[in-house]
Amino acid sequence: MHEGRAPQPRQCASTLAVLVIRWEISAGHEGQMRNRIFHQVSIAGMTFEGLIAADGPYLSGPTQGGVALGPAGLRYFQPVSHSVRHTPPLGWWVVKYYGEERIFLPGFDRIAIRDLSGEFGVPVLGEHAPEYSDHVRREYFFTSPAWDALRHWVTKHPRIARTLATCDSYLPRWYDRAVAEAKALAL
Repeated sequence: MHEGRAPQPRQCASTLAVLVIRWEISAGHEGQMRNRIFHQVSIAGMTFEGLIAADGPYLSGPTQGGVALGPAGLRYFQPVSHSVRHTPPLGWWVVKYYGEERIFLPGFDRIAIRDLSGEFGVPVLGEHAPEYSDHVRREYFFTSPAWDALRHWVTKHPRIARTLATCDSYLPRWYDRAVAEAKALAL
């Protein structure tokens, strides 16, 4: 650190962290990477995983990156094209916030969307501006089977969980909540 310069805040990882974790697992470096997966489910022929990245819990799709649980939503729309060569398809998407497309869900119908929403606590968004606050989105995750799995994962991997809980910008205090609920349920 240079004199006179304030310490820099720790930078949290993003979707890139999910890609690195998935690459490590597929490349056979499973060891510690495999045990970052806390939940796995197959819906409409696609496998989804809940995994812990450097900045907290993520929903990961089968081929693409992922999205942090907390600001995630499900939305039917056609994303704006950022390239002249590729136009993203119209359909269901897992999005970050409202319009940042992350995981395309080909062939998903309303039943599959309802199942994915309920399994990971990701709200279904309407056609217009977001109708849910960040707080409501976070609380919905805490009612899901994925949350139950994450809470259980924390009890099985306490050192990894404690280490990765230092940057929790999308689901603030998820680790503390998991520990407190696990203790209460153990009584």
